[in-house]
Amino acid sequence: MKILLTGATGFIGKSFIKKLSKKSFKIIALSRKNHRDENNVQYIQDTIRLDKKFSIIKKFEPEVLIHLSWEG
Repeated sequence: MKILLTGATGFIGKSFIKKLSKKSFKIIALSRKNHRDENNVQYIQDTIRLDKKFSIIKKFEPEVLIHLSWEG
């Protein structure tokens, strides 16, 4: 399963990524902060508005969106 996760480096997002990465999911994690990719997690640094990296997400074709970010 392909998952798009927003807010991946926030308080809840960090813990959620740890749980998801133990499974066989492919994950794109969206964050305002720069972060190094891990096993099955690709981090994208961008805002929730997806000003820069929308084409990467479109090509990934996520099946599930988990929205944990906020614009604050």
